[in-house]
Amino acid sequence: MQIRATAYYSDNSSYDVTEQCIWIFDDNISLVSGYVTATNFIEGYNTPLRASYQGIESDDTIVTMVASRKSAVIGRETSFVDEIALELHPAISFQGSAVIDGIYDANTKELLAGGTGGGQNPTDQNAYGDIMNLNQVTSVTGIAGTQWGGSKGSPLLQLLRWQEGEVNKKVGKFEVGETTTVVIDSTIIGIKVYSSAADTSEARKRRYVAGIQFIYR
Repeated sequence: MQIRATAYYSDNSSYDVTEQCIWIFDDNISLVSGYVTATNFIEGYNTPLRASYQGIESDDTIVTMVASRKSAVIGRETSFVDEIALELHPAISFQGSAVIDGIYDANTKELLAGGTGGGQNPTDQNAYGDIMNLNQVTSVTGIAGTQWGGSKGSPLLQLLRWQEGEVNKKVGKFEVGETTTVVIDSTIIGIKVYSSAADTSEARKRRYVAGIQFIYR
């Protein structure tokens, strides 16, 4: 799971202090950059954690250990992974052109995975207009391929088509490539996104989404 710490001030300003605060938790979990993982997994185990920043401690947040399942990877798995937690980003949007360039928080517009390219003209914006509400997704079909010359022979995620109840949604353009379908029969708790390159400021305009994987209970 992913957690954040926010500092609120008397002038009504607020700042994300996830990286600056001191996290207090027991030995059964670890917490790095807001990502909580079990070091000693015990199904149903409840453990508190809290943040301390500038001498002020937060209330406890209770973490419950629950075994999760992973879907098949839609597209290509790489070593460049971003995890997106539903509890922090319940709705995501996409930006791209020939391929899916980036995945964003639909509300804050924060880049969550991939890069900043695509979406520069009305055709692209129309092809990538649908928003994915993670807690409503029941099935997803993705197509990965090398239709775009810039892929240089390495498959990238070109298209996603999914259902939210009775509503059909889609982002992307190219229909030719390797097709993978995932049926979601439980509660989604997040997704793992595999990108084509490391996340650096220099690479972001040339960083694309290679694959996506759903994590659910």
